[in-house]
Amino acid sequence: MKSRFLRCVCLLLIAAMILPLWGCTPAEPVSYDGAALVSSLLAQVQFAESLENVGDATAALYFPDLPEGSKVQLYLGSGYYADELVLLTLAKASDAAAVKAAAQAHVAQQRSQFGNYIPEEVGKIDKALIWEGGNYIIICISDRVADAKLILDNAHL
Repeated sequence: MKSRFLRCVCLLLIAAMILPLWGCTPAEPVSYDGAALVSSLLAQVQFAESLENVGDATAALYFPDLPEGSKVQLYLGSGYYADELVLLTLAKASDAAAVKAAAQAHVAQQRSQFGNYIPEEVGKIDKALIWEGGNYIIICISDRVADAKLILDNAHL
């Protein structure tokens, strides 16, 4: 009777250790919709002025060192304010480091340029958000980058 009881207790303990593992499956990578992210940011984040998509040719001038196949969408205002929104789309996951380096170089370039002619905007650039998610890197320069970060961090599909 005692050995039967011990056997049952052992089986219950083994089951208690194995059952939680049964439900474990590898997590699927989070996917994002880049166009939807940009739309949300443009609609919900306050920028100093209205931002417009400058087009592929102009955007490419701002990011000459992107890996082949990567895409850029750049939203700028008049140039009097540093506010901008950039969507960088990776051609492949292995390009992430190079695209992030291009994003950081762009922010540094903006800081240098604004430092020369509108220095009061440099503080905003110093707080620029560079966010990575899925196949995207987003740059947001605004007084409200905390709002942008909150939107992006909660944007799982």
